[in-house]
Amino acid sequence: MKNTIYILIFSFITLLSSCNKDLGHYDYVDVDSLQLSNFPDTLEIKVGDALKYSPTLQSSLSPVDESVLAFEWVIFDRSNPNASEKKKILGKTRDLDLVPLLVAGTYPGYLTINNKETGNIWTYSFTLNITGAFGKYGWFILSDTDEQARLDFVQDDPKNWHSYPIMYRDLNKLIPNAVDGSPLEFVGKPRSLASIYNQDVVATLAKNYLYINTDINTYKINVSDGMLYNTTTYNFLNETASGSPKSADKMIGIGAGKSFAIKDNNIYSLYYVMQKYYNVPINSALSGETYRISDMVAMPMGNTNGNMITFDLDNRRLMKLNLQSANAVPLTSEGQAADVSDLKKDLVWLGQTSAFGGQAIAILKDENKYFLLRMTFTESAGFSVSSMKDITDTFTDISNAKHFAVDNLYGYVFYATDNKVYQYDMDANLLKVAKDLTGRKITLIKFATFSSNLTIGGPGFNNQLPRLEPAAYSLIIGSHDANSPNTSGKVEFWRVNGLMGALTESFKPFEGMGKVVDVVYSDVY
Repeated sequence: MKNTIYILIFSFITLLSSCNKDLGHYDYVDVDSLQLSNFPDTLEIKVGDALKYSPTLQSSLSPVDESVLAFEWVIFDRSNPNASEKKKILGKTRDLDLVPLLVAGTYPGYLTINNKETGNIWTYSFTLNITGAFGKYGWFILSDTDEQARLDFVQDDPKNWHSYPIMYRDLNKLIPNAVDGSPLEFVGKPRSLASIYNQDVVATLAKNYLYINTDINTYKINVSDGMLYNTTTYNFLNETASGSPKSADKMIGIGAGKSFAIKDNNIYSLYYVMQKYYNVPINSALSGETYRISDMVAMPMGNTNGNMITFDLDNRRLMKLNLQSANAVPLTSEGQAADVSDLKKDLVWLGQTSAFGGQAIAILKDENKYFLLRMTFTESAGFSVSSMKDITDTFTDISNAKHFAVDNLYGYVFYATDNKVYQYDMDANLLKVAKDLTGRKITLIKFATFSSNLTIGGPGFNNQLPRLEPAAYSLIIGSHDANSPNTSGKVEFWRVNGLMGALTESFKPFEGMGKVVDVVYSDVY
């Protein structure tokens, strides 16, 4: 027993001695620490604003060599229902300068800095707070980027009309679906836009809606209440009687709960108070047989009944219809300058001007000859043919014209080739080049139209002249540089002047879109 105790005591003393001898035999290395001297706990911006931040780096051991550092800014979108998409990488550079495609809300995040040589990693947490709401006045721009629809919104300032201080890029990605929090993503090639004061069986209160039409779907945003998106409440199918058509190629607004939709060369009408919804095409005979109609129409503004002229592509004739029509009927003009019930010509373009008391204008083609057809067409559907004129030799380069428009103040006809805009005075028979955009490709010319409540010259319009007049009387030109079509899109606004005077800039152009497809002004009362 004593021997056992002696052995234990000796072993313990030996262990203490060994530990004492090891003291001072380790090398201690200072650990490098990276500090951000101006890193806030919270980064705050408004919806659609750029997030700009440049951290100041300080090392505890040596000057910072940023060439060996890798950066990653990450936030977590807790509203996204898809777990794999909750983590979003904002950027991979030291400095941030971008517009986050995020809706208003609070997002936890972190910045990770990795030293690629030493393997050291530093992580700094922060909170991104996005506040604010969208305004309801401004221009919506639909463009094409690699055959996908893109939507931008240029917001106006009611305290300084047409100053446009804010541009929301990819507006749809800033709008969450109220059903599940997912962002609005467009599917399909862009077709058209429409701003319509509308209502249906689900959304029974009339509101201003923006319709975005692609070749696959129609999307609907509630503009009146601050850019709301809800696939249950704001759904194009709610405007149909039985789910047909499933979407629109083009839509035309008349007034509250009054609109037309065109799909696959068929036209449908919605008249809410009469409980009439998109259902059976109006372009049909009493026998039920249908014919194809053009998506170009002539319709006077201030036209509460929706009186409209369209073109029968199969029988090459003009048809008349309105909101309550079950079937369109052929227009007749026997004994006048042209027989519109049997034109024997193809339609190139059809439109309407408020000038001359209200006229419908058509450009027609017969083999290699072009004709301009002028027709009186009023809000009450009064109709007569004014003239039919051969313009083959008058309209320079007409065979290459792709886009047409007519202004509502003087009735000048505009047409565009790839890079030139021509202007024609129908009464004086004068043509000139209004704009030469050499180096760019024109994809759109148009004039803004409004609902019946904002008829040009009417009381609703005149009460809002500072806001509406520049929008109504400006030729809108959309173009891009063919070498960079996804980023060089531009929309210009040119005021039309009398006596074929030079166009003058109404306000600054909008730039940085894709290939411009359509532009509409928010038709908000």
